[in-house]
Amino acid sequence: MHVQDPLIPYAEEIPTWNGYGLAQFGGPLLVESNAAPFLGSHMLTTDVAPPGGNYHGATVADSATPLAADGVTPLYQPVWQFMLTGPPELPALQITPQTSNQVQISCATFTNCTYQMQTTTNLQAGWSNVDSPVNGGGTSISFHYFITAPAQFFRVAVQY
Repeated sequence: MHVQDPLIPYAEEIPTWNGYGLAQFGGPLLVESNAAPFLGSHMLTTDVAPPGGNYHGATVADSATPLAADGVTPLYQPVWQFMLTGPPELPALQITPQTSNQVQISCATFTNCTYQMQTTTNLQAGWSNVDSPVNGGGTSISFHYFITAPAQFFRVAVQY
């Protein structure tokens, strides 16, 4: 929401969001001062002046949405991608052999996201959680695993 929206006053919207339980993910956050995943907050706000002064439609109407420096890309495109699809990018896994039957799996993390390593020997079947979930802190995490089958697959499930 735009903090200067004349139809939905900011001071009234925050208690509504709190009533929905959104505060458990963090407080209101200005998207222009933060990058996805926006510290995990689900209360995303902006104070960027929209073209034509349409503060109410600034976050959703094409004609009122500010554009990025290239003059083409909507300024809020990363926000929309985050809200509709999840993390802005999935972690690339780096798999490094340690011994003939052990690998190290590493990936970068985002703050306020939880990472769960999973494995399967059959891509048509379900995945099994391996170890405990790890809270991301914006750094890299590593896992060490013994290979237990000739065809073993790994992935990281991300909860944001």
